[in-house]
Amino acid sequence: DKVERTLLRNLHYSVFCAADADQSEWVSKEELRRFLAAKDSDLHLGSAGIAALRANYDALFDKYDADGNGRLTFPEFREMMTEHEPEILLGVAHARQAATSDNT
Repeated sequence: DKVERTLLRNLHYSVFCAADADQSEWVSKEELRRFLAAKDSDLHLGSAGIAALRANYDALFDKYDADGNGRLTFPEFREMMTEHEPEILLGVAHARQAATSDNT
């Protein structure tokens, strides 16, 4: 399942890059808040699970900020993604479906 792990890592990195608005190679608490609140991004995360994550983004951020420096590095962000993968992947699928519908 090396290919599957690589594809999943690439998906996680794509979401990380979308959340990293200033391209600093880390995600701040404000960037995470904005990303989870975004409704018009290519990676719109609109599932019910994401709604719960949005409501608790401070606690979510603090849980995965392992070194407490106020920044989520890609490994920290990926850990968050892995734990919340079903909600996030469902949100990505809905966004892709909506984009496909808009193009037809």
